[in-house]
Amino acid sequence: MATRSEPAVALAHEQAAAVHGAYRWVEHRLFALAGAWAARGANDPGARLLLDEASLQHAWHARLWADRLPVLDGVDPDRFTVAPAGCDALFAELADLGDRSGDAPALVAGLSGLYDVVVPALLTSYGHHRRIATEVTDRPTERALGLATTSPPPPSSLPGVRRAPSGSFPSSPARRPARRSSPCPRAGWPGFE
Repeated sequence: MATRSEPAVALAHEQAAAVHGAYRWVEHRLFALAGAWAARGANDPGARLLLDEASLQHAWHARLWADRLPVLDGVDPDRFTVAPAGCDALFAELADLGDRSGDAPALVAGLSGLYDVVVPALLTSYGHHRRIATEVTDRPTERALGLATTSPPPPSSLPGVRRAPSGSFPSSPARRPARRSSPCPRAGWPGFE
């Protein structure tokens, strides 16, 4: 288990399912966005390849979380796969940027939103979860968290695409109120209230 700076907390069955479902929702949306941008939004072949690779990584992560959802008689595990509080609007904004096929500034802003806002927020949530996981009940979750956080990260820059200036994505930290550190706040994720 990870070194703890916070006390271990065993999440109730429903809480753990909700958290795993939220992770699955975010990773699946990241898979869909990166894949869509690879297919139509990036003109540079290198950028398309890197976005495609990132898409496949997020698909694998979504599968990891789908495997952590409970399998109970009369309970559809997909019912736990819901957007964390505040994430629907952010992902809609990202999807809108990706719909502007061939628009390089929109792609740069979208990548900024994806890799400067969403992915760091997700990794922060994963880190928090690792710090509070209990050794007795969370070993499979710890394994999934380890795999999801040690996967090769997306490149910091794409060929032919300059890094967006800080604040270029409408929901980036430079444009949000200082008190809110994440578009998908940990406090809004089930089990982390």
